[in-house]
Amino acid sequence: VNELKSYQVRQAIVIPLQTRDKPLGVLYMDNRQAGGMFGKDELELMKSFAVQASVSIDNAYLVANMVEQERMKQELELGRQIQTALLPKRSPDIRGLKVVGLTSPAKEIGGDYFDFVNLPEERLAVAIGDVSGKGVAAGLLMAMAKTAIRTLSQDEPSPKDVLVRTNNIIYQDIEGEKFMTML
Repeated sequence: VNELKSYQVRQAIVIPLQTRDKPLGVLYMDNRQAGGMFGKDELELMKSFAVQASVSIDNAYLVANMVEQERMKQELELGRQIQTALLPKRSPDIRGLKVVGLTSPAKEIGGDYFDFVNLPEERLAVAIGDVSGKGVAAGLLMAMAKTAIRTLSQDEPSPKDVLVRTNNIIYQDIEGEKFMTML
């Protein structure tokens, strides 16, 4: 009130801007003229402006949310495509043995993992894993595991050593929030 007096405001109308479920702000109009007074017509006009402004602001929020949801949907689709690209494209060719791997990804990014790793001396390793949960974090953890398995398999003689070292590498970065089962 003192602040309004310092600006020589004689009269003010404040109308809330709101939707059914949340407040959006206020519409404010003041009068600094000595003889001027707001009447019923000005109050009704401000209420009309407030309704129109509330609808416009709420629509702008809805459009912004729709745009954000579409952006997130596109990013998740891109993530799913990248994750699918990390999986083997074809089965290994081994005389006398048919090896096939298939995963059917959900609509979102997940942590399903399998790989065929060619080892020295014409040996083949098959890795199968699943990260807890879904989403980008699971997909990134899956990618980390794939990279570690592929890299370490070239130098380590035993699957046990590869898995132990992979576990040590990944464990340092996930801080116990996620886990991955793997064989």
